[in-house]
Amino acid sequence: MASLKTATLFAALKDAGVTNVEIRYDGGGDSGQVEDVEYEGTNLDHTSLNDKFEGDLQDLATHILEQHYDYDWYNNDGGYGNIRIDLEGDTPEITIDGYVRSIEDAGASVDLVDINWGEGAGWYS
Repeated sequence: MASLKTATLFAALKDAGVTNVEIRYDGGGDSGQVEDVEYEGTNLDHTSLNDKFEGDLQDLATHILEQHYDYDWYNNDGGYGNIRIDLEGDTPEITIDGYVRSIEDAGASVDLVDINWGEGAGWYS
């Protein structure tokens, strides 16, 4: 169940004509941050929306990532993704599309004994 603060925020966004909110996050190297907030709807004043709601939406996204997202998106290689808030229905829906980065080492061994190193057989001829 949403807190009163969250319910009030979602109601205010709907009243402002917002139908969807998308919040991007990114992290790595033991730190992460909530980045861009984008709004969808008709006849929106994005600057005014950011002035009113961006800080609260970033706080909400941070809470969601810390309390409800079970991936380590900010340590080591990190991760990134989007939190989408759909305000079109009677009950807001929140979805996370998240990605965790990982570096994979791949090894290979080549036996060069059978290569013809003779004249005209290689790149150096």
